[in-house]
Amino acid sequence: MKHPIRVFVVDDHPIVLSGVEALLKKEVGLSFVGGCTSFQEGQQKIHPAKTDVLILDLNIPGEDFRQNIAQFKELCPRTKILIFSAYYSEDLLKSLRKEGIAGFVHKNTRPEELVEAILTVARGEPCLKVAQNMPQGVQVNGSSRSVLKDDFRKRLLLSRREEEILRLISR
Repeated sequence: MKHPIRVFVVDDHPIVLSGVEALLKKEVGLSFVGGCTSFQEGQQKIHPAKTDVLILDLNIPGEDFRQNIAQFKELCPRTKILIFSAYYSEDLLKSLRKEGIAGFVHKNTRPEELVEAILTVARGEPCLKVAQNMPQGVQVNGSSRSVLKDDFRKRLLLSRREEEILRLISR
């Protein structure tokens, strides 16, 4: 029998981290190998040879998710990155796919869908799970742009190059 799929989780909300850990521990064939609440801590704790799937939240305060995806990919090139986020837009998905993520699961999906997504990306298949009935204002496309209130949502509207230009200007 193959080893269980080893999963590491990075999410800044301890309750989410605990919930995902509890979910994984009761699933046959899945193993929770660790978790943390920041990208930096994750990069220190994750063991590339012992992690098959990395579940990664995008909106961690003070962090640049694109840069951190690239750093995790460099640190753990064989680990599949599964984004687990409350934010969604078609443009965001396109951007994330360009960054090389294996999958995306919206935080409004059911627990069994997260498990299914982990199994799917571990097999090397792409997986995009977006909740059918997302609350108003969660989508970041179309007319929802006017409801963008937090900095993370505003940053989603910028391309990688636009962010880079703004960083250079601010120096």
